[in-house]
Amino acid sequence: MVALDDRDFGNFLTHPLLEGQIPRIGEERFEFDKKNVVIEDEVDDEQGCVVFFGTCGGESWRCVLKKAGENVGQNAAIEVTHLASNSDVDADADVVDIAAMSTELTMVITDFFNNLVFELDGTYLKFQDMKVHRTKDQESQILISLGITVRKFPSPGVAF
Repeated sequence: MVALDDRDFGNFLTHPLLEGQIPRIGEERFEFDKKNVVIEDEVDDEQGCVVFFGTCGGESWRCVLKKAGENVGQNAAIEVTHLASNSDVDADADVVDIAAMSTELTMVITDFFNNLVFELDGTYLKFQDMKVHRTKDQESQILISLGITVRKFPSPGVAF
């Protein structure tokens, strides 16, 4: 188990070791905003969520990470919504493209979390589950359960 506050979670999403797994739509990368993360516990009688933001395709997006429901076959569920941009959307085609992109980002970012592997020089950590909770100091954190596979122990002095 790893406990992360909002700052830690933002740093985790943008860690260089995850560079090869960054969600993409075609050639467009989803760029996580490491400074704009909010962990919310017990929202609407649910188990809590992590709200984070990013950009892709020149647009800004709001992402909500929650624990997936039972019998879904996944451990994390993401909902991605478009943030209104400063420019006016005039054409109906643009609206359709935004809706399609939102749907596709929801799928690729959900896949990113459910298949995330963090490789530490021969030790592999894989996302398994999550839980949002409140600490004794009343701070919200996300607890991430990770599966571990050790093919070799990390070399001494390797920077993570």
